[in-house]
Order: sequence, then C-alpha cells, then structure tokens
Amino acid sequence: MQKLLKETGIAAIVYFALSLGLGFGIDEGDGWPEALMSAVIFSGFYFVVGLLILWYKKRNS
Repeated sequence: MQKLLKETGIAAIVYFALSLGLGFGIDEGDGWPEALMSAVIFSGFYFVVGLLILWYKKRNS
C-alpha cells in the first residue's frame, strides 16, 4: 500500500508538470488551478486502478 501511495504521488506530480508545461489535460488559457484539479482527478483514478490490480493479484495467489 505504501508503494502504491508513493507511486500515485509521483504520477500526480508528473501529470501536473505535463499539464502546466504542455497543456496536457487542460484547455488553452487554463492556469495552474485547473492543472492541479486535473492532476488530483488523475491521481484518484490511478489509485483506484492500482487498488483493483492489487486486489486481483491477491485474489489469484
């Protein structure tokens, strides 16, 4: 679980940087608040998918 939280944090930071730098996931003219919200939503999905993968692996072992 700790590894998943660390990985999710890193993914959120990378997504936030891409949103600000390249406009990835936000509309033109949007600033850092929209980029931050986009990164938070992305990290939520990332965390849930990670939990599902962990659950699936433990269920099959």
